Amino acid sequence: MTGKPGRKPAGGRSGKAPAPPAPEHGVEWLASELRGVAARIAAWERRQDEALAAVAAATEALQARADDTQAAIHDLQAAFEPLRMAATGDASPEDIARQVEYLDLVARVRRAVRGHVPRSARVLVASRGDEELVRLFGRTAGHFPQDVAGDFAGEYPADGAAAVAAVERLVAAGWDHIVFPATSAWWLQHYRDLRIHLHRHWHAVHRDPETCTIFARDPARPGPWHEFDGFVTDFRLTESRSPAMLDWETGADLAAFFPGCAVFPPVDRGVESLPYLERSIDIVAVPWGDAARRSEARRIASAAVVEIAAPGGAGPGFRIIVTGLGRQARAVSPPNDRFGLITPAQRP
Repeated sequence: MTGKPGRKPAGGRSGKAPAPPAPEHGVEWLASELRGVAARIAAWERRQDEALAAVAAATEALQARADDTQAAIHDLQAAFEPLRMAATGDASPEDIARQVEYLDLVARVRRAVRGHVPRSARVLVASRGDEELVRLFGRTAGHFPQDVAGDFAGEYPADGAAAVAAVERLVAAGWDHIVFPATSAWWLQHYRDLRIHLHRHWHAVHRDPETCTIFARDPARPGPWHEFDGFVTDFRLTESRSPAMLDWETGADLAAFFPGCAVFPPVDRGVESLPYLERSIDIVAVPWGDAARRSEARRIASAAVVEIAAPGGAGPGFRIIVTGLGRQARAVSPPNDRFGLITPAQRP
């Protein structure tokens, strides 16, 4: 039986789909829907970031606890070692003292690595084959130098060039940090080419003469000498000669870094003005932060003033700022019109 005309079916529904928004409101409605979706996505991404941060924090806390545990175990071993050596009766008091001193060095090297080297690093140690020095709080560590099997090579490089080649071969294999314990600090003096190479292309991240020096290599981050090297290269290309450099007590050993350049010290040490003509020297290098010498250097230099902080002063590695003085100031005059480098005689 049908209902009366004009009367809605039971339940109050007409049976028809809701009418779509009027055309003039369609764009607004769609934009509102999109904003809602974007807000829900942003909220989900925030929750995801918070969850990842919580996991990272928990992982870091667990790793720190593991490092603390490992350090505590080593400290206990170091404390009991002299007792064990004394109990055997085979070691002299001098031997025991040397072993205690050595174990203390190992502990300090480990703490330095823990504080300055990320866990993802692959760390070389100039270790003389000592296995204790390559146990570094979960970091992948290996001997330097090493043979093809990764064991201590058993012999030292013949010269500085061979030492650099040994480092670069291991860099190609993925090693990116190198540690020189205090007992191996002689490497950086004996192998001058290696010292120059590491300071030029790597970054010193820690330096303690009583413990160790640590270098890190990052292909995406040029070494501290990058700008200076580039300036000297450009100078040679532009002027068709190598620049002369006045090293005004920077402590950087510029002659070792630039063997093809004429590098010389000032006539007198400890003075704040120099007896050179204006713009008579290509490059003048001064200690970092010395405003008086920097001003005097700008008078003397024709190409650049370089400020240098040597390792141990403002940080573990070099800090260098190169201030170019402009192409016109570096213009080379004809030989007959050029004073060149004027060096007064030494005072009596």
